Amino acid sequence: DEMTRDGEMDAAQMSAPWSVRYCASRHPGEHILAKEQCADGCLGSRNCTQCRCRACPACMCYDPLGRLLQRDECGSSYKWRADVLLSASSAAGCRAACNRFAGRPNVGRPSVFAATCNTWTFGAADGTCIGHVDSPLFVSGWEPHGITHGVATCAAPSPPTEAPLLPAASSIALLSTVGSFACTDAVVRRMARAHGQCLRAGHFHSVVHISRAEGDKPNDEDVAASEALSAAVGPAAVSRIGLRELQAAFPHLLARMRGIKWSDKRRPFWLANGCDLPALAWFALHAQALPPATQHVWILQHDVGWTGQLPAILAAAGSTPQLAGADLVCDGPGYPGEGWVHFQERNHLDGSEVRTCLLPVMRLSRRLFHLLVVGLGEGNVSYCEMRAASACAAADWCRSAGLSATERWRGVNSLLGPFSHFTNFDERHLLPRDPGRPLGGTRNRSTGTHATAHAEREFPADCDGQRGGSVGRLYHQVRNVWA
Repeated sequence: DEMTRDGEMDAAQMSAPWSVRYCASRHPGEHILAKEQCADGCLGSRNCTQCRCRACPACMCYDPLGRLLQRDECGSSYKWRADVLLSASSAAGCRAACNRFAGRPNVGRPSVFAATCNTWTFGAADGTCIGHVDSPLFVSGWEPHGITHGVATCAAPSPPTEAPLLPAASSIALLSTVGSFACTDAVVRRMARAHGQCLRAGHFHSVVHISRAEGDKPNDEDVAASEALSAAVGPAAVSRIGLRELQAAFPHLLARMRGIKWSDKRRPFWLANGCDLPALAWFALHAQALPPATQHVWILQHDVGWTGQLPAILAAAGSTPQLAGADLVCDGPGYPGEGWVHFQERNHLDGSEVRTCLLPVMRLSRRLFHLLVVGLGEGNVSYCEMRAASACAAADWCRSAGLSATERWRGVNSLLGPFSHFTNFDERHLLPRDPGRPLGGTRNRSTGTHATAHAEREFPADCDGQRGGSVGRLYHQVRNVWA
């Protein structure tokens, strides 16, 4: 009954870049197979965990939603998987072992770098604990009876032989961006949790409330979201950014953007293709609200979750050698290639100058913020994931760093749990719960709909970064109802 994930690029199987398969024995309570049943695809092992499903007649293969796949659908993507066999006697022990692991995987593809465990699977029948290394996905709900699948919750401690982290910055500035359309009860509580943690630690936090109203006036969706956010963090900590504010910050931007053929046809077009614009407009209009000593500003989108104390995680990230002093921190900065769907969506930059990165979590220096604001004022337009990375690459003083560099520094802490747009897990147990409202269900303030929740997953609260302990991790994409 051991389970393992196996990712590959397979658009026909799923709409996500990673297609995940889970392999298990066809016979309940068994994971050791006869040698002849798993001869060719298992690297000499009889363990179903190490087999490609289609090579093992006694194995069966599931997709992330728990649907049984035919053997010829399981694919040959073994090389993308990396696991580690851990020692544990319970699901909680398996999670703790995954939290602590920092080394090389011993099952699956070889790894040049030291890696960290960010998801795990525990089989109650035989007590097997499998840690999944640097897994981009986490989807719950597919587990058969006796199998527990979960995420790592605290960063792995740094090995004592490694160089110490650099001193953390004295203060952190954080912007949380949230659209009216995303303002569920749980998202509001997430904003309140971030605000409370930052204020208690003496750091700056502000919520950038994004309006997609077509006109200058807020619509009903905006009004409901504004009231909820103001009640959660205080009205002084909420700044509305919509069409009116965007035009105030960048008067000629919309006209320039209309001259580009955008791939994303959602409305409003300026937000669909300018996902970074709310934070940039906030800086153009409200930069004076930042503490004078602020040199860098973190920006987290509303669907980024965390365990432990958020300021401690950001401080730990900022004190790693790669990220300390970097003007741009984002997920995977680099050249996208001409085949990227948004490659032509710009009115400046040569093709060789295009760089991109993902923006769920981003950190900008003041001077890079200023450079981007000036560029927008001068009429430079590009797709949002292109803007900061390209500007930084073109400036000789600017240094960028990938967020995943926190995982790759000679085995130092992994500050990321499963981190991709296609991850799907529930974090409500991390948030304050209204005792007058039953557990389960999240009401969308803009639509009035109420969704049913699935069982809560257990996350410990012992990774708060205090007393020399481990800090928590960042997760993307968190949801409140498994879909």
